[in-house]
Amino acid sequence: MARRTGPSLRGLVGGVRFTGGVAELRANGLKVGLVYDYEFAGIEREFRLEAERYKLDPTFYVEGSELTVRMDIGRGRLEATGAIWGEPIADGRIHDGLIVKGGNLSWVKEAAAPPQNKQHRRTAV
Repeated sequence: MARRTGPSLRGLVGGVRFTGGVAELRANGLKVGLVYDYEFAGIEREFRLEAERYKLDPTFYVEGSELTVRMDIGRGRLEATGAIWGEPIADGRIHDGLIVKGGNLSWVKEAAAPPQNKQHRRTAV
């Protein structure tokens, strides 16, 4: 796991805490990387994501830029805005350990499938 810096959110009461396999990192509407095998903890406007491994695209990632972490959960998606802590390597390869901290959690619910216009035939009995 990534080296911890600062206070942990482990003592958190309320909020959310979960682990995940893969989450997407986005900046300015573009996918800039992925995190793998992560722990997420957040409450109100504070969160911390610790990933075992990560990959950043050098073409789109700008060091110090604000990121949105997208985590698919069931029929929805949790989005969290923050920044990477430390000095990440952006070379398109997988590296060990990454921490993202920030706030502004939002839940995006997947829209229900639109009703289909099917014509039902009535049959005489």
